[in-house]
Amino acid sequence: MNYEPTSHSHLPLAIVAVAATKGTILELGLGWGSTPVMATMARVMNRQHLAFEDAPDWIAAMQGIVRDPIRLVAVNKWKELEFQRCGMALVDHSCANQRPDSVRSLFGVADIVVAHDTGPSAEHEAVYQWGDCFSQFKFVVIDHRWEPWTTAVTNDRALWSIMKNAIGEKA
Repeated sequence: MNYEPTSHSHLPLAIVAVAATKGTILELGLGWGSTPVMATMARVMNRQHLAFEDAPDWIAAMQGIVRDPIRLVAVNKWKELEFQRCGMALVDHSCANQRPDSVRSLFGVADIVVAHDTGPSAEHEAVYQWGDCFSQFKFVVIDHRWEPWTTAVTNDRALWSIMKNAIGEKA
């Protein structure tokens, strides 16, 4: 649970994804950067925030910080989770090689999925094993302004355009 500045490179795309969507905010993996931000945005935007975590120490740490409307859910096995329709989902849990499965399970469920730690190094690929997990989505945006990279995927052209604009690229 150490603080590392590079661990927040996903926040710009995650914030834009929340602002550009409606409905529930799913957060797969708690963190010092994302959880307070997602919880605050959910509160201000009057949205439900479901946060899933497999590490009891993270759940304990966040219970003292975040308030309604967040709901913290303990996870035993990431691969066994089934999700309800949501506006956006952030995938940043500690089971690195299961993140691609989480992204795949959100296809057709989330309007947009934001995945952290998607590059650029061969080390990232070896640890996270992203492979082709983004290929089922029509539109992909990779934010490589900071490392580690963050990838957002959607099937909605308008959301894709918003995300591209957010990182300074033309749609």
